[in-house]
Amino acid sequence: MKQMDNEAQLAAVLAHEVGHVVARHSMKRLQAAYGYSILMEVALGDKLSQTAQQMVNAAAGLILLGYGRDNEYEADDYGILYTKKAGYNPKGMIQLFEKFKQMEGKPPSTFEKLLSSHPPARDRINNGNKEIQKVGGTNLPYKESEYAAIKAQLN
Repeated sequence: MKQMDNEAQLAAVLAHEVGHVVARHSMKRLQAAYGYSILMEVALGDKLSQTAQQMVNAAAGLILLGYGRDNEYEADDYGILYTKKAGYNPKGMIQLFEKFKQMEGKPPSTFEKLLSSHPPARDRINNGNKEIQKVGGTNLPYKESEYAAIKAQLN
């Protein structure tokens, strides 16, 4: 909360997390991991060496990370819509992504992108701006002064 500048940014974070719940991302990932575990047990049994099993598990982990990044985009889209519906400017989410981009510093390498569970901030900004063009709401307030009063109490 100390890093945020207005209520629209806080609303965007909360709306993003609600988006994960609505889309049932946790349940879907749990089902995918469980299904993978059963598949590997049935298909490979104990025929692979421990090293080979670790390599297969690492590959499956990378595949599941890809689902995680897709889930982040979907939760971003829900977050933008819900932020607007709550009466806040959805550009608050873009403001947050700009903060993430500053924290990232240099653009992530291909290897870093591969291992990351979240898409790069630059990509989320682009995706978010496209979604905002669809849903609108850029005339809604950010509520900076109200948030500043709350933020002052956090110190």
